[in-house]
Amino acid sequence: MFLVAYQRTMAGAKMRQQPPPPKVRTVEDIREERRLATLERNRREAMELLGDREAKAKALAHARSEASRRYRDSMHRTPAADIVSMVAAWHDIPIERLISPTRSVKVCAARIDAMVAVYVNCRIAGRPLTLTDMGRIFKRDHSTVHWSLQKAGLRV
Repeated sequence: MFLVAYQRTMAGAKMRQQPPPPKVRTVEDIREERRLATLERNRREAMELLGDREAKAKALAHARSEASRRYRDSMHRTPAADIVSMVAAWHDIPIERLISPTRSVKVCAARIDAMVAVYVNCRIAGRPLTLTDMGRIFKRDHSTVHWSLQKAGLRV
């Protein structure tokens, strides 16, 4: 679309192009941006997982040393947190990933082991923790904790 700019008479009129209107982001655009961001994040994670062996060994050594440091600094921690950190170190998984909503097989198996260990070993006044309390520790619903304990073969 073209507009005409003039001064008093059409004798000095010059044609000029109107600037395009600003682009309005639609819901589809936002969804596409999020999808691309997710694909990029997944690609980066896959590249990290497929990285060279030396980097993996360094990362594993760092994770183990971090887990052992966290275990040593257990003065301000609850027994449940200590058990969760030990299970995470045993499975070579960071605690943050163990508590995250990740649903990979390796993380889920470690999470179930941690829930069982906390249920069996943590007691308050001679009774095991309630499923609701355990759900708060793992950022899960009590029914998820109940299912995990049943899957492990415990009668709750």
